[in-house]
Order: sequence, then C-alpha cells, then structure tokens
Amino acid sequence: MLAILALVLATVVHASDPSTAIANAKTLITGGKHAAALRLLHEATAAAAGMTDLKQRSAALSAIHFYSALAASSLGDKEQATAELTSFFLYNAGSKLDTSRYPSAFATLFNEIQRKVQRGRENPASFDDAYPGFPPAVSSSTWPLNLWGASSEFLILASAEEREQWARLPDDDARRKFIDAFWALRDPDPETKVNEARIELLHRIAFADVAFDEAADDRGSLTDRGRVFVLLGPPTRVSIRPLSRDEAPWKPRRTMDSGNAMEQWTYFREQLPKKLPHNEVVFRFISDGGSRTRKMQHDFLAEKAIQDAPVALRR
Repeated sequence: MLAILALVLATVVHASDPSTAIANAKTLITGGKHAAALRLLHEATAAAAGMTDLKQRSAALSAIHFYSALAASSLGDKEQATAELTSFFLYNAGSKLDTSRYPSAFATLFNEIQRKVQRGRENPASFDDAYPGFPPAVSSSTWPLNLWGASSEFLILASAEEREQWARLPDDDARRKFIDAFWALRDPDPETKVNEARIELLHRIAFADVAFDEAADDRGSLTDRGRVFVLLGPPTRVSIRPLSRDEAPWKPRRTMDSGNAMEQWTYFREQLPKKLPHNEVVFRFISDGGSRTRKMQHDFLAEKAIQDAPVALRR
C-alpha cells in the first residue's frame, strides 16, 4: 500500500463526506466496480475542494486523485488515469508505491507519470500537463462569512475601497450581499448565468495553493508565484536556470552555492492587462540555497502588470 495514503485517510477523517466517499470507493474498487467508484469519487471532489483547512483539502484531493487513477486504469482509460496521477503528484511528488499490491499496468503508469512530473519540476516548460485537469474550486461561500476577508480571492483581488467597506460591514447578511456584488463586478458577461471569471479565478487559487505551497504555514496562492498565477493565469513559457553570483543581492558572493536558481515566467500580450503598453513581460523568481521559496525579483514591468491586473478584472 502506498504509505502516504494511510496518512491521507487519517487526515481526512474529520471531513465526513469526502472520507466516506473515499472509503466506499476503495471497497468498490476491491469488488471490481470501478465505474461506480469513479462516479463516487467525482461527486466527492467538490466537497473536498471546498475545505477551508488546506491540509485536509490537500489530503482529501490527493486520495481522490489516487483512487480515481486506479479505477480509471482498471477500466482501461489510460488518458484519465494519467490526468488523475498527474494531479496526485502535485500533492505527493515523492510517493512510493508497493507495486506488489497493485495491477502491473497501474504500477507502470504510476512510475512513468512520477518520472515525468519530477522532470517537469526540474525543468518546467509550461503548466499544460498539470493545470487544465486540476479539480476546480467550489464557490467561495465555503468560507465562513465572517472570515471571508481572509480568503485568497479577497486578499488578491480586493481594491483598497473594498477592503474598507468590508471592515465596516455589520453582519452576515451585509457580508453576503457584499460578496455577491464583489463577484458581479468581476463578471465579464452579466447576461449569462455563469460568472466565468469567478470560476476561473477560484480554479487558479485552488491550483496555486497546492503547486506553490512553499511554507507549511502559508497558502500557495499568497506566495509571489501564486499571486502572479492567480492574476494572470498560466504563463506561456517557463524556464529555470542556475543563478549567477550577481543575481542574489541578499547574499554575500562568497557564500553563494549551487542550490540557487532563477525561475522565469513569460507572458505575452493576450494575457496582460490592456493598459500595459507592452507585448511581453517576464517575471523572475529567485530561490535561495535550493529552498522551495521563490521570491519575485523587482522589475518595473512585472510589478506594474500585477498592480494593474486586479483593476483589469473589474468591469
């Protein structure tokens, strides 16, 4: 048995719906009812994605992806199994599988996708493999109304005026109306029933919380890379190269080591705020000593793009 999953299920125990679905899906898979297990896991995804506790949410989604991949592989659907495993490794890149306990086709695919994901982390070219298949977040109403001001969508998107308005709201009824108006202001097409911007932005936040979890006590969406990803979406091009001595101003040159790296994200015209008069902006993130933390390097165009992006999202 994959060791990490024992911890996953233990962590999810307090989230009754997802944990029950995962346990029932395991029973169905053991009984050969793979299609039924997939349906059950799919139905549980929204509840798991809506958890406000990041550790519980990651644990639940991790288990759902793993067992969905196992069920899909058993049904001969390699494409879905590949997508599920790719998402699983966002949470558990270094997981080990006891191959003797799983079908050989699944074990082979597991190791194949893990190697691919690890190569991508070392030298990523894009987010094309990981982001599109990542489960979308559910409505931000899953946050308790009195705490919504601490949510990533508010912290990243709210204007100074909206922050002041939120602080003055007297009760939950006023907060509920504020949230509705907040998202309505960012609806690109009010004539439709669906707010496409809200769906996409919450999807980006859910992905960023997992992909950029640089510190245990912080949300990935609130890191430098996370904020850029939420506001602008997946970059067109990603590259990582060793960091030269001159590019790490916070560290004396004599103490530089080989663990430093520069990660560059390139965005083209169609992804940038319309008011920014440039056809290309490059964001540079520096890691110090091989750590997972990557800080955005000061650059006028990059900072201007992030400053203008929240405004551009409002109608």
